[in-house]
Amino acid sequence: MAPETLNRVQKDALALLVKVVDTYDMQVAQGEVGADGTAQAGTAPPIAGRCPTGLLYGRVQSGKTVAMITFWH
Repeated sequence: MAPETLNRVQKDALALLVKVVDTYDMQVAQGEVGADGTAQAGTAPPIAGRCPTGLLYGRVQSGKTVAMITFWH
């Protein structure tokens, strides 16, 4: 991949990660994830009553799969 493409993928993956961590912190369990999180799962039910779901969509060949692979590693 071209360096510009890799930079875009990294930027997009980081933005997705920030959204996921913020959503988890606000709707699932505050203080478990993130830079200041405990990294320990609690036993309380989700703050919002249920865990949120999401959908990643985009144009064909827009980098969705690469962003998810980067996100998981």
